[in-house]
Amino acid sequence: MPGFIIHMAAAEEYLKLCGIRDEKYINDYIVGSVAPDIVEGNNKKQSHFWSDSEFTQFVRKPDINAFFKKHGDRMNEPFVRGYYHHLIFDLKFLELYWTKHFRFFNDKLEPAFLYDEVTQVKLVDNGRIYPRKLFFSDEMYYGDYTRMNGRYIDMYELRNLKLKDCEATIDNYGFSMERVKGEIGKVMAQEKADGRLMVFVSEEMDRLIVNIAAEFLKWNNI
Repeated sequence: MPGFIIHMAAAEEYLKLCGIRDEKYINDYIVGSVAPDIVEGNNKKQSHFWSDSEFTQFVRKPDINAFFKKHGDRMNEPFVRGYYHHLIFDLKFLELYWTKHFRFFNDKLEPAFLYDEVTQVKLVDNGRIYPRKLFFSDEMYYGDYTRMNGRYIDMYELRNLKLKDCEATIDNYGFSMERVKGEIGKVMAQEKADGRLMVFVSEEMDRLIVNIAAEFLKWNNI
């Protein structure tokens, strides 16, 4: 899934489209937009609303209906709306980017769909197949997030954000403002120059951020 910086950039793009300038609203929305990832231990299954059936899949999609069933009556709250934006971005990222660029196989190079069966990943862009552990490593996939961070920190002026405490929350997943500030601080400190990407196409990620924000605004007219 996208890292904190990409989710923060996506939130900023949406807030910019909405023309929202209220500092408290912006703060709580951005905190909500990273909250599903900044939880304790194995709570990401619950915080991302993965059903039991989705949890066994390699491509794990949030259950948006389950989110609405629990929290749809709170969509006027910026934290909840930002949280929802995170889930929508994850869903669209999987549906639009992963399905276009990645293919997953088992040891026999047969198409694989279950989390425990995938051992090989094909990068459609160059036609090469990589061991799963190599593909999803700091050298390739996760390393690209770090290499892209500087781009989005500058593009959306994220370094100027001074996140304040947000009292809102969704269930008890081990989320806390101290954890939010600490994790984002660590990512900011690890920022690297935007060098050659191994897996991602940064211009396509730019378009994804903009297009999802525009579609999200259409769904949730403020």
